[in-house]
Amino acid sequence: MSDRTLRHQDRLLSLGWPTNDLRAYQRQLVREGGDELLLIYRTPYDDPSCKRITRFADFSCALEWIRHHWTHALGWDPSAEEANYERANAITSGNVEGLSYLFKAVAEEKTPAPDSWTELAARLEGGGDLFWGQAKVESPVVSALVDDDDVDLAFYLLPLSHALSRLERSAFMLHSSWRLPTEFEGEGDFAPQFEGFIEVDARGSEAGTLYVVDMSIRVTTYLRAEAAEAVSSVRGLRLPELVGFLRPWEDPTGPPVLRALKAALAVDDHSLSDAVQRCSVHDIEELDVLELVAGSPEESDWGVHPDVHERSRHNCSPHLIQAAHWDGDVFQQWIVFDDLWAAANPELAQSLFWFASDWNPFR
Repeated sequence: MSDRTLRHQDRLLSLGWPTNDLRAYQRQLVREGGDELLLIYRTPYDDPSCKRITRFADFSCALEWIRHHWTHALGWDPSAEEANYERANAITSGNVEGLSYLFKAVAEEKTPAPDSWTELAARLEGGGDLFWGQAKVESPVVSALVDDDDVDLAFYLLPLSHALSRLERSAFMLHSSWRLPTEFEGEGDFAPQFEGFIEVDARGSEAGTLYVVDMSIRVTTYLRAEAAEAVSSVRGLRLPELVGFLRPWEDPTGPPVLRALKAALAVDDHSLSDAVQRCSVHDIEELDVLELVAGSPEESDWGVHPDVHERSRHNCSPHLIQAAHWDGDVFQQWIVFDDLWAAANPELAQSLFWFASDWNPFR
């Protein structure tokens, strides 16, 4: 097995890719010029990871993949709308807003397939009848911001080799499970390659930094309207000290995740585990949490959703907590970690900042 394959194998294993998929990838990669194409769909509907990863082992180039299916779509009967919708969804392994519509529109408009990246960019970035989203086409990546009239969505077509070469932007995208790693050894320095933090005053001089990554959906255009405020940092604080920090803390303009956790803390809580679970049960992210409670969480009427707790997921550890709260329509996802977790998982940490703050982290 080549050194290149082993390097890619190690990185995939660290990102949690299933072993059987990894073996298939190894067989593909060791072929001359081997690679594979990824379709990553950012959607909050189906899975607590809020993304869907599809792998196309027979392709390594987004342009070739689009041309191949575009050419086939030209032969579809334009009057068979329902059948064409099913064919388009089959191409993308389930509906992908904007991309599935593209092939259906090709069948109706009979627009010739693009022969180059320049032509593909003109077709997708120029708007018109074929594609209604906001696309960015720049070899070897096709990125697009779309919506379904309810929330923002996004998709990315790119070679796996390219994703692996830019893990500081793609590691969270590639992570195959909603659950991030929690176990690590030792301490190290973490220097974020990101400057868009909303800074919170910890009023202390302790070592460390706490990072809050909020991907909750509060408005339909959340990937545009709120992305710039999705990542916060609290200097002089680490996760084990967060309970003590939150009890006296009052800031009506502070990060909503921290306000939610503060409201969910019971008087006798010594860790955040129960507070995170209460957020899952009571869906308090939708509420004005600082004015919500006079007594303890157990005494408050928070409008429980019957199916919220069952679908919600949470992961609590000394230096990372994460939650994907099902609110009845979508998963509301947020992640809190400190510099010790980031130092042990630097590519995941860096990529989280970019993923949360920009619909197109490959800019």
